Amino acid sequence: MVQKLEGKHMLSLILYLDSMAPVIKTDVYNDVARSSSMLTRIDDLEEMGLVKIYATGRTNNKVVTMTDKGRNVAQMIRKMIEIAEEK
Repeated sequence: MVQKLEGKHMLSLILYLDSMAPVIKTDVYNDVARSSSMLTRIDDLEEMGLVKIYATGRTNNKVVTMTDKGRNVAQMIRKMIEIAEEK
């Protein structure tokens, strides 16, 4: 799990999803990083239990929402940033 969290853009992705969810999966690709691995990273977050991915009824779009566990992780990341920025 630690290796997945260390991945490029992973912390930014978690914080983005926490502040913006629910979002369409492809919007994450457009807003966080235009990386070919971004959609895989979202799937990794789902495997870790940090997000849920739902199919929409009318299109092939997938909607991503944060779980309680994911919101807790995002809060911890924000706390780490706050501590690191203290002078």
